[in-house]
Amino acid sequence: MRQVVPLLLWCVLAMNVAAAQPAAPRRAAPRGRRTPVRDELREIKDALAAQQRQIRQLQQALDSRDRQIRRLQERLDQNQATAQQAQSQAAAAAQAAGEQSRSLAGVQSSFTEMSSSLKSTAAGAQEERKRVATLEAVARRFQFTGDIRLRYENYFQDGATTAGPGCARPPWRCTNRST
Repeated sequence: MRQVVPLLLWCVLAMNVAAAQPAAPRRAAPRGRRTPVRDELREIKDALAAQQRQIRQLQQALDSRDRQIRRLQERLDQNQATAQQAQSQAAAAAQAAGEQSRSLAGVQSSFTEMSSSLKSTAAGAQEERKRVATLEAVARRFQFTGDIRLRYENYFQDGATTAGPGCARPPWRCTNRST
């Protein structure tokens, strides 16, 4: 057993040294030669890159279509709002036109009444003018010339004795009647 232990130690030591040394480099295939695996990998990489470019182009096209759809949706909303506003304005205009036509009918009837009353008033005024003209013709015949004086004379004076015996007043005012 004494000989086995050093032998085992020597084997363990040899293994450690072998494990510590780097592995021998593998020999790569020469660069000038192409292998079918490399060609396949390169084709797959090229196809993958082409697909990624196509995906990017499709994403850009999809983004531009999304933007166009958003713009069209905004235009549609604006057009609908404008159409609703135009409909409300048209309804308001129709209502206003109806009110104006009713108002116009009222004004026309009032105008008809006023014109008939004006005609009758004009005819009455014409008759009045004729009457005034005849009165003026009668009044022109009189001419006032000279001096006009007015004075107040009280014929029924109290205390006058010239009316006769008893009373100088008119008979209905006399209280002292002897006859």
